[in-house]
Amino acid sequence: MHATSRRRIRQSWSVVVAAIACSALSACGSDIPESNQFAQTDATAAGSDATLAADAAADAAADAAADAAAVDVATADTGGTSDGELDGGADAAPEGPNCYEALTCLINKKTWKPGMAVPKLTCTDEINDAEGDQVDAVTDCTSAKCATEFEDFDKGGEAELGALYKCLMEKCALPLSVCVGGHGEATCADALKCLGACPPSDQTCPVPCLQPTNEKHSEKTGAFLACALAACPIDQLATCDIPPLCVLKCPELGG
Repeated sequence: MHATSRRRIRQSWSVVVAAIACSALSACGSDIPESNQFAQTDATAAGSDATLAADAAADAAADAAADAAAVDVATADTGGTSDGELDGGADAAPEGPNCYEALTCLINKKTWKPGMAVPKLTCTDEINDAEGDQVDAVTDCTSAKCATEFEDFDKGGEAELGALYKCLMEKCALPLSVCVGGHGEATCADALKCLGACPPSDQTCPVPCLQPTNEKHSEKTGAFLACALAACPIDQLATCDIPPLCVLKCPELGG
C-alpha cells in the first residue's frame, strides 16, 4: 500500500475517533468546567495534530525501510549488485565440458560402447544441452557406422586407433568436426588448409586444425569433409579429384 493511502486512512480513522469521543461527552454530560472547555478543545486539536504528525513520521520511516528492503532483494537477486548487473563473482556456476572433452573422457574411462545411450555420469553430468547434442550425434554415428572399429579399439587400445580414426573421419566427419570445432574464429578454409598438411595416419593433427573454427565454419568444414571423403578415401585425399560440389560446402576455399 502507498504511503499517501496509509496516511489518508489513518487521518480518517483519527477523525472518526475524535467524533465518537465528542459524541460520548455530549451524551453523558461533560464534567469539564465551562471555563476549561475551550482549553480542552485546543488540547484535543493539538493532540490530533500531534497524532497526524506522528503518523506521517511513522509512514516516512516505513517507506524508507521498504525502499531499503527492496534494494536488498534486488542486490540478492542480481548477485550482489543493485543496478541489475551480474558481477560474475565466485558464486558463478562453473562451465561444463565441451563435446570433445566429454568424448575423450568417455573413451578413457570406457564408460560407453556402441549401441549404448551416453551415460550421465562424471564425463557428461555438467555438460550443456548443445554440447550434449553434439556428443549424441558422434556416438550415434559411431554406433551406426564404426561400431566394429570402436570395439576393436576398446579391446586392443592404441594398436587399433588408426582404423577407428579412419572410419570416423570417412563416415562421421560432419558430427566429428562440429564436436571438435566451434571454439575460435577460424574459417572452414583455414581448417581445411591445416588438415591438408596433416599426414594421413596422424590421429592427433586434425584436432588443433578443427578446434579454432567458429560454430558456423565447423559445420562447413564437416560438410566439405563428408562430401570429399565419400568420394575419396582419406589416405588418397591429397591426390584424389574432389568433386566440385564439395567445394561449394566451403566457398571460402575459392577466396
